[in-house]
Amino acid sequence: MESFIGVVVAILPTLASAAVLGVSGFAYKKLKGWHGEHTDLVAHLEEADSLKAQVKELKDAQEPQNAALRELLGKELDKEHARLVAQGYASPAEKAAFERLYKAYHGLGGNGTRTALYEDVLQMNSYPTP
Repeated sequence: MESFIGVVVAILPTLASAAVLGVSGFAYKKLKGWHGEHTDLVAHLEEADSLKAQVKELKDAQEPQNAALRELLGKELDKEHARLVAQGYASPAEKAAFERLYKAYHGLGGNGTRTALYEDVLQMNSYPTP
């Protein structure tokens, strides 16, 4: 029995070393795989940040154009409203064209007094009164 205990005691450091190496190898493989996934994730996040910056840059560049277009559409709505009021009516086709102009104007952030013009045109007679 003492010889068996002696053999176990002699083998125990070797078994412990093998167990430590096995666990270390397993942990290394897991961490190495995680590092690869982590590297991919970081690359995707950096790409997303870059795309967000590009989108912001484009929006910032587009805003002055939108403001100019909104102003032009607003002036066109003013002129068309004045013409329709002088005419005394707005045909269904004229109302539809005015509505398209207004929706484009409103989609660019325009509102206020031109909403009243839009509503006024929609309330106009569709045909001349005799």
